[in-house]
Amino acid sequence: MKADSSLTVSALITSFNSASTIEEAIKSVLDQSRAVDKVIVVDDGSTDNSVELIKAFEPMVHLVLSKSQSPSGARNAGLEYCNTDFIALLDGDDTWHHDKIATQLGLALLNLDCNVIASNWSRDQAALNCVVTETTRLYCSDILILNRFQTSTALVSREGFRQAGNFDPEMDTAEDWDMWIRLSKFGNALLANAPMVFYRDNPSGVSKKILVLQAKVSEIIDREYQDNYLDRRYISNLRAWHHQRFIFAALLSKDASQALRLIKELPHRGTFQDHMLALKEYTLPFVFRRFTLRFQRAVKSRSAQISKNNAQRP
Repeated sequence: MKADSSLTVSALITSFNSASTIEEAIKSVLDQSRAVDKVIVVDDGSTDNSVELIKAFEPMVHLVLSKSQSPSGARNAGLEYCNTDFIALLDGDDTWHHDKIATQLGLALLNLDCNVIASNWSRDQAALNCVVTETTRLYCSDILILNRFQTSTALVSREGFRQAGNFDPEMDTAEDWDMWIRLSKFGNALLANAPMVFYRDNPSGVSKKILVLQAKVSEIIDREYQDNYLDRRYISNLRAWHHQRFIFAALLSKDASQALRLIKELPHRGTFQDHMLALKEYTLPFVFRRFTLRFQRAVKSRSAQISKNNAQRP
């Protein structure tokens, strides 16, 4: 592989009605300590003033107008303009740490068998940093268990995209996870423990449509089962696990009708043995981690509120 200084990188930003955030996203790319070689911004038919805000950055950015009305279609439209060694993905409502690209390129040079270099993310912009103290190598079997990283954290090799193909619009809502799975068949992924991306959670986003997402995940798992490149018993357990986690998601969102519908489908998503193994190996540890994280966030929020109240007292 080339030296760091000769590697080329494109930033591929996708935007849909991102007027309130797109300027900050673009600035986080242009302000990188290691400059990117191309900045491609795809606006996917916005009805707000996103396009005008993006045009203000020309010629530093190249604007692509798309009307695909899908995350996959928008990213694929941008990929047509990315002829660099690596492509760094960014959603228009997220931002990068100043040293993200420099840090990830350094990791890429040390891990030549990885076609994806990803990082952690944070909902707290002040918490971002690029000090990597630990990395995790992820294989296809790891990524099949769960989507391990968010799209805006991913630096992907152009060769990886060439081998895996473009994002699949038929998989929208799970298109990123589908892509990581396909990429992992041609090279490993590396996940850095540092939170390099500020992620804005959109409650109305497609990932919140539980039944739609569940159907896409089931389709992906069924496809991997048919491909027969991993042990079929392992995939059967994963099929049961993914169905169970969507029941949990429906319960967390207090949507009893969705939860009941998914519970009725349990016998069709695995044998009794599959579901018991999945419950033990995946679901119960997952639920425990989720409640632990929620408890920790609640305690932190409560402590911050107490401190704020104390500071305001005369």
